[in-house]
Amino acid sequence: MKKEKIISLEYNFIKVSINDIDYGIYTMEEGINDNLLNNNNLKNGPILKFSQKNLFSTFWESKYRSWSEFYNDIFLKAEIVPFQKKKILSDSSLYDMVFRR
Repeated sequence: MKKEKIISLEYNFIKVSINDIDYGIYTMEEGINDNLLNNNNLKNGPILKFSQKNLFSTFWESKYRSWSEFYNDIFLKAEIVPFQKKKILSDSSLYDMVFRR
C-alpha cells in the first residue's frame, strides 16, 4: 500500500501466551489518529470515513441478496464523517478543511 502511496495502517503479528497458556497468533492494528498520518508521510489533517450508523444491521435485516447489491445501494450512499469529530470541531483550520469546501 505504501509503495502505491495509499494510506494504510501498520499491522504486527504477535504470539500470545499468558501463564504458559498459548493463545496463538494475534494481530495488532495501528489506531486511526495523527500517528497514522505521520507513518504515511502525510501532513496533519482530517481523516474521513463512511458513517457506520446502522450500516451493517441494515445489510443483515435487508432485502439484499449479495454484498455487492448492498454496497452499491447503501454503502456508497452512506454519510461521510470525520474521525475525531470533537477535535475537528474545536480546530478552525481542520474544521475548514472538512466543512467549508
